[in-house]
Amino acid sequence: MNIFKLSFKNIFHKPVGTILSIVLLTLAVGIISILIHVNSSIENQMNNNLKGIDMVVGAKGSPLQLILSSVYHVDSPTGNISLADAKSIINNRMVKNSTKLSFGDNHKGFKIVGTEKSFLELYNCNIENGRVWEKSLEAVVGKKAAEILELNVGDEFTSTHGLGDYGESHEDSEFKVVGILEYSGSVADQLILTSIESVWDIHKEHNHDHDEEHNHDHDEEHDHDHD
Repeated sequence: MNIFKLSFKNIFHKPVGTILSIVLLTLAVGIISILIHVNSSIENQMNNNLKGIDMVVGAKGSPLQLILSSVYHVDSPTGNISLADAKSIINNRMVKNSTKLSFGDNHKGFKIVGTEKSFLELYNCNIENGRVWEKSLEAVVGKKAAEILELNVGDEFTSTHGLGDYGESHEDSEFKVVGILEYSGSVADQLILTSIESVWDIHKEHNHDHDEEHNHDHDEEHDHDHD
């Protein structure tokens, strides 16, 4: 009796065990496939978030925290650098393009980032509805953030100091949503973007120094990614 006949006899002789084995094998293959897909998605998103960025400049502290806070926006910033230091880096002949970032507030857990319009170009973000901010306290909301927060063009909201809901709320100043971004598959999908002046203005009562900001720097090797 060959092995094939033995196999068939075993299948029909122990059907419950056979079915269980097939189910377990199917589950194992499915789990492995899901893990591979999730790993690939995470890797692609991380690469999208890092694309075109060659240097991140911030206050002295943990390099990992600086990257997590300024590129992936999942940690508190290390601190501020002076406007003079920022200008010296921006004007360096080795720096082709730079994008300034200013942090400090959130809205219901979603980080508010004061920045420049070059940030949208860096992550290839397009406006799905509305327009880009033109003046202080105008905001453009990432696609995922807009869906979760149920924000639309024309809506107004207040910010909370810090990166959690426990901070002081700026009830006297409201942001107005002027644009919603298309889905980009980058960290921008989960951010609320506004001008740096908006961050300064919202914190005037807290005597925040207007000369403080962060910088992303992109050297000449990546000038094709930015105007």
